[in-house]
Formats: sequence, C-alpha cells, structure tokens
Amino acid sequence: MRLKKYTPDTVGKQKRGEAFIKMDAVGLITFSTRARDMIGLDKGMRIEFCRDEDRPYDWYIHITKADEGFKVWQNGSSKLLAVNSAGMVREIFSDIDTVESRETFMISNRPVELNGEKFWKIITDKGLKTGI
Repeated sequence: MRLKKYTPDTVGKQKRGEAFIKMDAVGLITFSTRARDMIGLDKGMRIEFCRDEDRPYDWYIHITKADEGFKVWQNGSSKLLAVNSAGMVREIFSDIDTVESRETFMISNRPVELNGEKFWKIITDKGLKTGI
C-alpha cells in the first residue's frame, strides 16, 4: 500500500478572517467576508478589474459608479458577495500564466490611490490552494 499524505503544507493554507478573492474558470468570482468589509462592497454595487499595463501581473479591484462595471450580487442568505464573468477570469488567469481551473488570491489591505479613488491589489503571485 502507498499512502499519500495531505497536510496544510501540501494543500495550502487559508486563514479565516483574511481578505481574499476566489475565481473559477466558469466565471464565478467570490469575495471573503473580510474582503467585502475592507473594500466596502455591498450587493448591487459595481466593480471593475484593472490591470497595470506596465506590470501585467498586477491586477486591482475598483468600486465604480459607472453602469459598465460588474454588478455585485449576494447568494441567497449567504453573506458572500460575488460577480460573474468567465471572460474576466480568463484574462486574469492568462496574464498570470495559471493552468488551474480555480484560484484564490489575497487582497492587499492597503489600497493604491489614484486620482482620489481606491484600487485594491489582488496578490496574484501568491495563489492560495483552498480546495474550493
């Protein structure tokens, strides 16, 4: 018999209470409760994903007042907020060269401010394995 051991080090760690975003290839993008509170997201708001053209691995989340943004929705009685876009997930996964169908990324707890607006960095260089 050959047993393969699974530990937090081999499957990845996810700390409760951390600000993170989960993405899967079918386009479901969900925000942890901490991320929701930190960014100030609420159901019905709209967000944009922004990429730094000088640093293509650097992606940001931005709350927008524009109608063109991705509409944030809430799943039933759950506190989790989400947006849907398979195309957006493909763009991000392509830029960070991932072959995974699911990824979880931490979100920086300090926004970058540009022209008086806040942009929250998605930390794409440290994908978390969470078994989602």
